[in-house]
Amino acid sequence: MSIQVGKDNERKWEEYWKELRTQGKYLPVKANGEVNVAQVGRDSKIGRENLYKNPNIHPKLLAAIEETLKAQREAVKGVPGPDAPAQVTRRKEEAAQRQIEARDRRIRELEEKVAVLTVENHELRQRVKALEDESSRYEFIENMVAETGRRILPH
Repeated sequence: MSIQVGKDNERKWEEYWKELRTQGKYLPVKANGEVNVAQVGRDSKIGRENLYKNPNIHPKLLAAIEETLKAQREAVKGVPGPDAPAQVTRRKEEAAQRQIEARDRRIRELEEKVAVLTVENHELRQRVKALEDESSRYEFIENMVAETGRRILPH
């Protein structure tokens, strides 16, 4: 059973790598420039640990990593690979889109906060006005008591 699972994983790897290359893509890369092996494991449905442990897959993984890093170096150096300009443009567009989405989320959050604070501000202004009205009423009574010496009951 274990041998069969290993062969299935090897077949999955071959299909995954072949699909990436037919699309003109390489292995996923982290922001720091390293290949994201955990993501490769998830995308290929093999699992990261099996990529390392399967003796038939591991050398192929290393070759794919080398090819990915080589393509990345060529793109950085400005030496275009067969699909480097499209890949760089696509990455820039994806990064710009992520920034736009993050800013849109932040704008929505801030708009929600403004709406909540506006309502709270309105309620507090109403309370202040009510307290000022009540205070002026008591001030009037206090002045009458001071002037006349009599107590006037509020209505």
